Amino acid sequence: MRFVRKIGVLVAGIAASAIAAPSAIAASCLVLGEKTAVVRAADGDHSPVFLAPACESLRLVSGKANASWIGKDGKINLVPIGESGPAKVPVAGAEERSGNVVWSELRNTRQAERPGYMRSIGSIGTPVVYVPKDGLVLAGTNDFDAELVVSLVDGEAVTTVSKSTIPMGSSVVLDGAGFQHGSTYDVQLTRGSLVERWRWKVVDQRLGAVIDENRAAIFKLPLEAQQQKYMEAMLYEQLKLRTNMALVLQLLK
Repeated sequence: MRFVRKIGVLVAGIAASAIAAPSAIAASCLVLGEKTAVVRAADGDHSPVFLAPACESLRLVSGKANASWIGKDGKINLVPIGESGPAKVPVAGAEERSGNVVWSELRNTRQAERPGYMRSIGSIGTPVVYVPKDGLVLAGTNDFDAELVVSLVDGEAVTTVSKSTIPMGSSVVLDGAGFQHGSTYDVQLTRGSLVERWRWKVVDQRLGAVIDENRAAIFKLPLEAQQQKYMEAMLYEQLKLRTNMALVLQLLK
């Protein structure tokens, strides 16, 4: 009888522990919103923007703030945080990864490597890149007049398709018109004595449509422009477009 009683106590204890245990593994999310908002996290109170290691533990103290992440399918998630926490949180692993990567890159103070630079060709292959219809920003404010040359690569043949001059003080933007899905291009940018050259393969039509839709949705979110860019960078990372992510992040550092 004593043995049976001990077994019963042990089983009851295990059951109680199971009930008390969290039902999901903690997942991180990027907290966006009003800069004056205050959000209570597991490690104390913070204001946006910050990475929360345990999204489900977030509690709103004041102002307006949101938990954000990008789904595995590229869908954006911006969920208001209330006094009892966010109504929805990301799944640990794939859904939280993009926020972790973007936050890590933003806080990294090392000199950024120019993404997709030609020296990588032949070692890691040609990077796949998304070129939006409204243009791809290659560099911020320019210190010199710049020349931008775009060439179509078809096997051994390289044919110049556009050449433009960007005046000093302007951003260097690659015009989205004329780029064909699935085609490969050389892009050469000359600024003073600095010459940079990339070779990129443009995303296929299916992926391009997914990005068009979700990128447009991001720019409609009730967030300041910089925070929208955080989410755009997360979108590219989730879809494994690291060159696009790096180009966005270089404008935020």
